[in-house]
Amino acid sequence: MKNTTVQIKALSGLYEKLPQTQDGATELINWTVDKYTGGWDNRIGYERYNPLPAGDFLPFTSGGATTATNKIDSMFVFSRHQGAMQSVFLESGGTLYQLDENYSSSMTLRTISTNRTIPAANEAPTQYTTYGKWLIVSNGYDKSFKYSAWPIHRAPITFTPYVYDLGWNTVPSAPNPWDVALLLASLNITGQAVSIAFPFQGSEYRTYNGEGLGTNTTATSDTNKYKYRVSFINNAGAESPLSEESRMITWVTEATTAPLGQMKYALYIEIPTGPEGTVARRLYRTKNYGTAAVGTESDFYFVKDINNNTEDAVYDAVPDGALGSLAPDETASILFPATRTRFSAVYKDCLFVEGGADNDTMLFYSKPTLPDQYEATSFIELGNRNSGGITGLHPYFNFLLVFRERGIDAIMGDYPNFTAVPISTEVGTRAINTVTNVPGVGLMFLASDGIYALSSNMEYSDSPGIKQISKHMLKTMNRINEDCLGKACAIYSPKWQEWHCYYPADGNSSGTSPLGVIYHVEKNAFSTRSEFPVTSLARDYIGNIFFGSTNEGNVQPGVFVISKKRANGEQKTVDGIVDKAPPVSTFRSPWMDMGDETVKKHVHFVYLYVLTQGDNPISIEYFKDFYYSGIAAEGRKLQRADHNDQSVYNTAQVVTGSDAPWEEPLATAIRYPIAQGSCSHFQFKINTENDIVLIGYAVEFTAAGTKMIAGKKA
Repeated sequence: MKNTTVQIKALSGLYEKLPQTQDGATELINWTVDKYTGGWDNRIGYERYNPLPAGDFLPFTSGGATTATNKIDSMFVFSRHQGAMQSVFLESGGTLYQLDENYSSSMTLRTISTNRTIPAANEAPTQYTTYGKWLIVSNGYDKSFKYSAWPIHRAPITFTPYVYDLGWNTVPSAPNPWDVALLLASLNITGQAVSIAFPFQGSEYRTYNGEGLGTNTTATSDTNKYKYRVSFINNAGAESPLSEESRMITWVTEATTAPLGQMKYALYIEIPTGPEGTVARRLYRTKNYGTAAVGTESDFYFVKDINNNTEDAVYDAVPDGALGSLAPDETASILFPATRTRFSAVYKDCLFVEGGADNDTMLFYSKPTLPDQYEATSFIELGNRNSGGITGLHPYFNFLLVFRERGIDAIMGDYPNFTAVPISTEVGTRAINTVTNVPGVGLMFLASDGIYALSSNMEYSDSPGIKQISKHMLKTMNRINEDCLGKACAIYSPKWQEWHCYYPADGNSSGTSPLGVIYHVEKNAFSTRSEFPVTSLARDYIGNIFFGSTNEGNVQPGVFVISKKRANGEQKTVDGIVDKAPPVSTFRSPWMDMGDETVKKHVHFVYLYVLTQGDNPISIEYFKDFYYSGIAAEGRKLQRADHNDQSVYNTAQVVTGSDAPWEEPLATAIRYPIAQGSCSHFQFKINTENDIVLIGYAVEFTAAGTKMIAGKKA
């Protein structure tokens, strides 16, 4: 057989199945896709988040060789105006912070909520849902609340966190109308056709035309009867449940003599103040149900809005004929029905919340545009208990997907007639923070047995189109720590065109030693990522990927941004905070049989097709016949052999004149000699901290002509 070269022209991604594909990799750690060549680029890292030109890197501290402990337990990026306004929310040690840019020389770390419960290792972390200007925060333990991130009070104005309970947690106390004092006999009133006596301080009166409560008859036996109720209106426009009825106020119409006419009254009503976030109180009253009844004891009508939450009393002089519409039904607003909710989502302008761990097959939904107001009949109880409890909510096309431990339901319809339809009774997930819309792929998420994609719109398809897309990565998926799956997180970045997923692996608990799996949309391929201490993920408007870090090792924890910086974040030393070494990148080829595994071959050279990278040596290690004790080949600069070493960005000296400080990289082949005996299978490995863009590779070999087909004897 003549000399033969096996060349892989287009590298694909990680492939762990047998038999192996010759364009895949059995290990592919810490790579991204090079936009110019389509090859694998290891020039990645992460750095501290600080969008400002100067100032401290909050929540970092500077200096000191100490071990940090402030692990980030959850994180969210809230953007407005196409990213022009942005805040990073992070939770650490039971405190929720807002990391705010004040557009000067520093950032401000503002405390939003303290003494918060951190969910256990087997539970999902704190969840964040945006609803208009509101950020809704829940964790299954503490009271869910909504927070208005804007406007931000800047110095010298004192910052006050705008934190309000989600929904109504208390019923207003009943209003207290004062008794009517019959004051006519004590007042010297002449010349008025109709008068209203105000029953306070014993003597004050005013004159109204046509207003006032009570009958107009001169009969002294006419009895007047009224009751009141009140409700609260909050800053999101929601109306609370109605209070209990007030005590009945009654009096007998006071007869008068001409020309004064009858005395009518303005009642003095003490009203309760509402909880934080109340902007108004709404007063309701019966019509007179006394002797000359025009109303009933049970029908209450709108009287007026008191547009503040400070006044403790008002006067009511609205005659029965001028009252507004009937008060809402008792079922129109109830106390918040999910006090321990964990998950929420917005669908058809309604806020959906699940019932919490103790009521995990129930869904409740608010009135449209009113995230705090829930009707008594606005709930859905999911069937098929075998699918398990609710583990998360996610809007998708014209549906709301309800993820469960072993199933997925779709909520469809319009308020108030929503219905739930099962779309899967086999596939579900407890990793709700991995559910992500990925363009061209669908809805990707991590389950206990791998990565799935829901690729169809059920509105136009009879089947949901759920399929596992990680079957070729069984080894990687088997490393999932199922007990802590709820702590997994994922995000898609249009900037990187990558889906990033990190999950607890290898038996470690949440937040320690996460394993990253990256889906590269451009190549329709996967790689893995290590040395990235990710506990939570978020992205800004343009696609920058932020993550909250663990407190592993001597890494300085806080908020980081994945970038092209060749550093693994920062660490504390006696000299202060310095960059850590860049991540180690690994490429291990498949076991190559050169077309015939039964024939022994002598491999002479491995060619790496790369971009030139200056004075940047790369070594390889090679193996034969499934033995993992390898041989190291001599390192090679990533430079053309017939060309002077190029200057490289970040390493070149700035020069004067017309000379460029660095040069464009060139595609070239780097040859590594292989010194080993014959083999049926051959493999090589790159393991380096140095920069490399791997476009492809080739293997030059000679066939020995010896066939090994009989196998070993028993």
